Amino acid sequence: MAVTAQLLRSLSESPDVAAMRALVTERQRLLRELGRGIRGQRELGCYEAMRAAVGESDVAIALMLNGEAANEG
Repeated sequence: MAVTAQLLRSLSESPDVAAMRALVTERQRLLRELGRGIRGQRELGCYEAMRAAVGESDVAIALMLNGEAANEG
């Protein structure tokens, strides 16, 4: 959640593309770590929903960062 909040703040400001990509990578790592602790069906359902949401936002962030990188170049 904290990494997602950082991503949102950075996107609303002038984003540093390299730093943003590092945050996306960190969020994916944390999500994988969380997934290793799943013990029951209810937890699995919540995790799968979170994983889907993170995946969708990663795609949106990548599109925005690609546009930002093109503007810098």
